[in-house]
Amino acid sequence: MTPELSRVQLRSTAVWFFVLVARATLAVAFGVSRKLLPQADVLSAAVAVDLLVTLPLLFLGTVVLSGRARPAAALVIVVAGGLITRLLVPQAISWAGLGVILALAELAVISMAVTKLCVAVRRLRLSADGSSDLTRVIRDLVTQTIGPSLVGRIVAADFTLISYALVGWWMNPEVPENAEAVDSGAGSISISIGLGLAVLAEAVALHPVLWKWHPAGAIIHGLLALWALLWILGDINGLRLRPSYVDGNRLVLRQGLRWQIEVPLDGLKTRRAEPDDLDHRSPDRLDLAVGDGPTHVLELEGNITAHGLFRDRGFREVAVRFEASAARGILTTIL
Repeated sequence: MTPELSRVQLRSTAVWFFVLVARATLAVAFGVSRKLLPQADVLSAAVAVDLLVTLPLLFLGTVVLSGRARPAAALVIVVAGGLITRLLVPQAISWAGLGVILALAELAVISMAVTKLCVAVRRLRLSADGSSDLTRVIRDLVTQTIGPSLVGRIVAADFTLISYALVGWWMNPEVPENAEAVDSGAGSISISIGLGLAVLAEAVALHPVLWKWHPAGAIIHGLLALWALLWILGDINGLRLRPSYVDGNRLVLRQGLRWQIEVPLDGLKTRRAEPDDLDHRSPDRLDLAVGDGPTHVLELEGNITAHGLFRDRGFREVAVRFEASAARGILTTIL
């Protein structure tokens, strides 16, 4: 038997051992909940300890050490153990205790992500040439912590917006040194500023009313408004720091943090936007134009993937609005 084969068998054995112990613990918890076992009240405390402490530690010592899962996955076992304990053995844990467990698990996830983000930001040199991409660093860190999933993408988007809102004021524009920035009209900062002012005015006006109704509701509303303002500030800094640019044989079109698509210039076709393009919404078209609508429509060769803040999609056309004459001159030159 080769060493590699023995390691695979050891990993499988560790996983199956954890599964068998977990099933036995759940069977005991079910028996205690139905009072099928003697001294069910005494066993309820032991079951709670097994679900909340023993199983997570066993998961770390078997599944995680065998390389089948990340250490952060043990938090899922803790949360699942708390929910099962509350459902099957409610006398062992209250809803308040379950809330404390959930809050601690959330803080653990946030602290791990923030720690890795701080380490990455310290290593990341946001140089004057703008070659560093903070969005990609944050996405990679969150993916390593949580995994490639929809939840991970949402958490990465949240961290990205808040990071740009807090540190974007000291960052340099993210444009490579030899590239030429293009004003593609892909994002209007004035619209985001107006939205932020509307959120701020609504929060200030409703806060006294909500405080008279219920102080907790006013506090929650204020925190949600603050979170929304951070998202809007992050979006504003993204529009400011991430313009479109031409780099060699590629045209990188951006809408701040919202969308980015790299278009090869070879074989790229462009046409002036028609009146029908103002109202036309096609699933194959990425609309990066704001305000008065697009001035040009870029027809791509094949389906090119655009990287969005929350998802990635393939497109065959990109609608842009070239506001400045310099941008139109660049477009005429490269095409």
